[in-house]
Amino acid sequence: MADELEELLSEQVAYYRALAPKCEVNSPWPYDTASRAALSAALDEFQPRGDVLEFACGPGVWTENLAAYASRLDALDFSPEMLAIASARVRQEHVNFIQGGGRERVRTATRPRRPRFRAHSCP
Repeated sequence: MADELEELLSEQVAYYRALAPKCEVNSPWPYDTASRAALSAALDEFQPRGDVLEFACGPGVWTENLAAYASRLDALDFSPEMLAIASARVRQEHVNFIQGGGRERVRTATRPRRPRFRAHSCP
């Protein structure tokens, strides 16, 4: 079972690494204007405050929106290519980009943190 999971994760990483060149920093892909408006409206209503942990941040479309609410945002992704795009899109001091898939423990310099909100986003 563990081998199957590792194989599946490897396939997912390869897929998103290959997809990254289609995700330019200023590109609306993978969300059209209506989808982005719906996302923005949902976040305006929900307002995720405090420490936020985003899994599979991809090209940073959700990251960009979540950053407006979070006091600290840790955005994780397996793909270094996607992280490069996301970090170019979102250049804010309170946003931290981490390569990995959630097994890594996200820490501040002094203590472990438990985020108040966890987001998962993928195209």
